[in-house]
Amino acid sequence: MTYNEIRNYMINLEGSGIRPGTGSIKRLLSKLGDPQDKIRCVHVAGTNGKGSVCAMLSQILKESGYKVGRYSSPAVSDPKEVIRIDEEPVSEELYIEAAQRVIDTGEDATVFEFETAMAFYIFEKIKCDAAVIETGMGGRDDATNVLKEPAAVILTSISLDHMRYLGNDVEAIAQNKCGIIRDGCPVISSCSNKDIKIIDKECRKHNAVLISAATPQNIRIGDRGIVFDIDGFKDTALSLFGTYQAENASAAIEAAGVLKKRGFTRIDEDKIRKALLKVSWPGRYDKLSLTPAIIADGAHNTGAVTALINAVKTEYPDKKIIVMMAVFADKEYDVMLELLSGISDSIICTTSGKERSLSPGELALCAKKYFKDVSDHENFEEAFREGWKKAKSEDALLLVCGSLSNIKPLLFIK
Repeated sequence: MTYNEIRNYMINLEGSGIRPGTGSIKRLLSKLGDPQDKIRCVHVAGTNGKGSVCAMLSQILKESGYKVGRYSSPAVSDPKEVIRIDEEPVSEELYIEAAQRVIDTGEDATVFEFETAMAFYIFEKIKCDAAVIETGMGGRDDATNVLKEPAAVILTSISLDHMRYLGNDVEAIAQNKCGIIRDGCPVISSCSNKDIKIIDKECRKHNAVLISAATPQNIRIGDRGIVFDIDGFKDTALSLFGTYQAENASAAIEAAGVLKKRGFTRIDEDKIRKALLKVSWPGRYDKLSLTPAIIADGAHNTGAVTALINAVKTEYPDKKIIVMMAVFADKEYDVMLELLSGISDSIICTTSGKERSLSPGELALCAKKYFKDVSDHENFEEAFREGWKKAKSEDALLLVCGSLSNIKPLLFIK
């Protein structure tokens, strides 16, 4: 099969939806020889920040001289980027080979199960020294939850999202995500005190050591990203903006220290610092333009929107803000709109065009409860043009948020 044929095959799989549980993926992986059992993996779960932590930790391992695989979704611009080798999207040739091998198993799979199997196949085939694996949704019933002895588990911040599958409160969601914890495995967490109690309880069940990532101090905005202090790492510079990324970096640093003690001895402070200056993670507090000021962030739940708002208020305390938003219909958009109205009175409602998207009209109707100036556009590019013109004429910041699906159409700006 050609690459385009593979992509069409996988697009057709999207209709299979979400299938919680690991029965199907285990049967599929068994027919591939259980590649996940032959590589050392770090498993990462959480509502927000898990992708950033994966990118940072993968970069640290690469900088330390290890061949590292990373599996993170969704893709922002290139479908191949969900599977990375040394922080580069997997080659088209290897992508096709892995997909064909998965197809040849004859096993029924959702698109996420299919990509997960591809990732493990590729990481084992090229003999990765380590692989950083991000859960898709939750933990206990996620297709990635097939690791018998992960080198480490990382749990990032937890908030309400995917309640239909994970539970209706943060406690239930936290317990679900704790499902990736294994007996005797070190667990690094950047969660709040309330969530830590739940995680600690689960760790005790598994005789797993819980390590809380240090709280970043003295966070400030540098020319290339944020700078912060944590114990043992003063003046730590990160090549990402958004003050919330300091918490994610702290978790990655803590995880790197754990891995060093578990055999990855080439990791040291110098390599960690160099790696954090090379991290790239599009669509997360992504500064697309300075004149006019435009920031794109994939924040799509209340926790992420709250973190985004705090970051914007820190960096732009006196700047007028225009919000441009497209969101999926199953998200808590009413709450997110109310939160965003605390920093803006102007919003442009649009859609990314995805099947799950809320219509611009419905979003605008809800937005009128909180914003003075509300407009809506069925066409994403028209919405962006309006936002760009308003931001330029009013010397304002255009803040694009609501979904990672909004990011790809904006990448041409950079």
